[in-house]
Amino acid sequence: MKRRPFLKGLGLCALSSVVPRLVRATQAERLRVAVIGHTGRGNYGHGLDRVWLDCPGTRIVAVADAHAQGLGAAVKRLNGVKGFTDYRRMLDQVKPDLVSVAARWPDQHCAMVVAAAERGVKGIYLEKPMCRTLAEADDM
Repeated sequence: MKRRPFLKGLGLCALSSVVPRLVRATQAERLRVAVIGHTGRGNYGHGLDRVWLDCPGTRIVAVADAHAQGLGAAVKRLNGVKGFTDYRRMLDQVKPDLVSVAARWPDQHCAMVVAAAERGVKGIYLEKPMCRTLAEADDM
């Protein structure tokens, strides 16, 4: 089997289990989404910070960006959600249901995903691969 059809099928399978819950969610049940980006090494990839604004059953509750200027722009773009310069602090304080890792450079993804997983985040959305091993993430 070729890679692209396999990944497409896998994505559709994953979506089929999540979408019904998102559509049925009431205002109180909406999943809390936090977005992690890093403006200093590229802007948020492919609008992954804004995609949750139009996703039924979700609401963005916080955004993290290490660069103050990028953080300010992201907070404004996301309708004034709470902003953090350290994504680990954001994860500890906000305790989101979902995290969207939107940093453009793949070498940043592993530490962000591991931090979210260690804190018990229920879902992590990541578009690009992770370039570091978990052993290397321990050294970060």
